Amino acid sequence: SLQFSKDGKQLVSLRNIYDIESGKEHTLKWASGDAKKPRRISSVRVSPDLKFFAIVMPKRSLITFGDDGLPRSYGKADKVILLSTTTGERTELEITDSMTEGKRCVTDISPDSTRVAVGCKGGLLRVYDSSTGKLIWNKQNVGKKSDNGLMQVEYDDGLDNLYSMLDASLIH
Repeated sequence: SLQFSKDGKQLVSLRNIYDIESGKEHTLKWASGDAKKPRRISSVRVSPDLKFFAIVMPKRSLITFGDDGLPRSYGKADKVILLSTTTGERTELEITDSMTEGKRCVTDISPDSTRVAVGCKGGLLRVYDSSTGKLIWNKQNVGKKSDNGLMQVEYDDGLDNLYSMLDASLIH
């Protein structure tokens, strides 16, 4: 993952923050071994203030086929953790205990870096306080069947709204 800061003066990777103008490089705590690096990562977002990553760590699932021939996925939900770029501290967000929800999660971070949105296939859409990891807003069964096309959640700064993006082929 590679992302510019809002002002375009810094570049953030999973290991370092680079100051483009001065050429200085700051190694992140977790990259230097002070915190345990996640093994499997399916997506990463960097907070606009560059203070934390929102990382989705996929969990293994058991796939079975029902009498109708359609696949069903059972297993633990993806893990979403907030990882401090300065201390390496990890905060795990409580996604769900359900064996059928919480798969293939996507995230976004509010422009002021105070909230993290998590959307998952299975109809989960939640917002957390980034400093505490506490759930502050919850919506389930989003889109019913069409939520299986959930591709992205995004925070709109100008409208102060949270959007979930669905695969257009699934919208009738």
